[in-house]
Amino acid sequence: MSDGPWWVRDPGRLEREETALQAAGLTFNRDQAAFGRGVARLRVTMPPPAAVVVTVTFPDAFPHFKPVVTGPDLGFGHHYNPTTGEYCLLEPGDWQPESGRLVDLLTTQWRKLTAADAGEGHDPATGELVEADQAEPVSMYMQTILGSHLLLDAAPNLPADVDTGPAGVLLNAENPPRGFVWTFATADGRELLGARPLFVGDLPGVPATWVRLREPLPAIGADDVWAAVQRVAPMLDDGPWVPWPSGTARGKAVPLTEHLQLVLVTFPEEVSRRQVGEGWIAVLRARPNMRKPPRRPQLVRVARAGRDDLQQRTPELRPMRDKTVLLVGGGGLGSALVLLLAQMCPGRLTLIDGDDVDAATAVRFPSALRFAAVTKTEALKQLVCETQPFTDTNDSMHLRLGTPRFDDRDPRNLHEEVLRRVADADLVVDTTADRGAQHYLSTLARDLGKAYLQAEATPGVWGGLVALHRPDGSACWMCLQHHLDHTIAPLPANTAPGVQPPGCAQPTYTGTGFDLTTIAAHAARVAAAYLTGDNGYGSFDADVFTIALRDADGRAIPAAWTAHHIARHPDCRNHSTDDRA
Repeated sequence: MSDGPWWVRDPGRLEREETALQAAGLTFNRDQAAFGRGVARLRVTMPPPAAVVVTVTFPDAFPHFKPVVTGPDLGFGHHYNPTTGEYCLLEPGDWQPESGRLVDLLTTQWRKLTAADAGEGHDPATGELVEADQAEPVSMYMQTILGSHLLLDAAPNLPADVDTGPAGVLLNAENPPRGFVWTFATADGRELLGARPLFVGDLPGVPATWVRLREPLPAIGADDVWAAVQRVAPMLDDGPWVPWPSGTARGKAVPLTEHLQLVLVTFPEEVSRRQVGEGWIAVLRARPNMRKPPRRPQLVRVARAGRDDLQQRTPELRPMRDKTVLLVGGGGLGSALVLLLAQMCPGRLTLIDGDDVDAATAVRFPSALRFAAVTKTEALKQLVCETQPFTDTNDSMHLRLGTPRFDDRDPRNLHEEVLRRVADADLVVDTTADRGAQHYLSTLARDLGKAYLQAEATPGVWGGLVALHRPDGSACWMCLQHHLDHTIAPLPANTAPGVQPPGCAQPTYTGTGFDLTTIAAHAARVAAAYLTGDNGYGSFDADVFTIALRDADGRAIPAAWTAHHIARHPDCRNHSTDDRA
């Protein structure tokens, strides 16, 4: 492949683009300074009624990506980025590298843009919808502090007749500002924000103010937003101001403090195509001390991250918010499955594991270096809450199943502790791959009428099994053991011994994290299907699944799950007892 700019690599393409512009009656000139720096840029005069000069900048990877057309704001309410000046002439992905031409953007697509602006998205002459079915929220164009955000449940119940009130934010003590909107209230203290994240880390609280603007913002700069806020709440010129650490004096250990003011602003903006709803932004003002005037305001992004906001992307999983999942076993497979379960936004996710995180398990355990020597339950609790903070993990337990109470003064009955957690669960998930633990947990689940899901990998992660045992008296865990001996073909497994890394008390298995994740992903699908049903994620027509990831000689093969329909096994004493009863 030749070096140089694209018009050298693709000789004749630039000339063809310019010839097409001339044939369409568009006048243009090259920006010679830009060309001298290796950037292809043209100035094109648009025909009446626009009669403006637009700038066309070709990307370095042209023609694989479309040219960008920028110019003055012509009063378009849509399809124009007021920050960059780009006209939105084509949907992402619609540009065709072989057949796409700049002239088509500046003629056909330009006419569609102007028609959409005049006809509320439709061509006034034909009635045809000529714009994409999506919103253009003005907040996306605002210049916020890089990396800043305040997470907000986007459903505060703001009273219709009140335009301002107190709020509370949990905010980090570093730049850029990041945190959670914790409270909204009226002036008389009435709570307006119902849902709160259950995990926010160790963040200090900052008093703030919320303000509602009833008219769209005339402009999107920080000064413009602050001016609009002042018109609604002029008293905010006087505060509240909050002392806030801002580092230390240069060359000294003397802490420095400045004063902050944080205002949460809601305003009308497009939330679906041509439909107006509530947009959010935050204004941050700072002053070195109360004797100095405030610096110019800055904008902080407000990100919608309430439970409803999260589940908009997975509507099939909405029933999960009322479900409790108990997962036992936080190793390589369990830790991968925990994060997938967390993404379903269950109401409660209870974890049981008796091990600590070993830094060397980073090939299979997420963030193992960060959590080295921390209990796996604590590490996974934090990872769950960082995945989404509305799942309750507080009933998790650091426990190795079967461990005696060596301390006679410990008042807990460990069996009853596990029994209670099984009784509270809608689904018990077992990733221990320990036959004793599986027998114990499956028996508890069956006795209590709970579903039990086992997920395991064979040695070397050459294969795997996922099996759901329903509480309705169908085939149980013991039935499956009989079927694994006879009905279901043996899964591939590495017969080589495990490894015992230096410093480890016992050997461990070999195998990749991504192969474990393949098994975890299917276990998550089975869990979602059981917990949400046909009106949610949908149901599988089988409950037992096996997978081969390698052949008998250990060669990697494409992953494909096999479904097995198993019945109660005649040799299973669980059901023979049921039948006699």
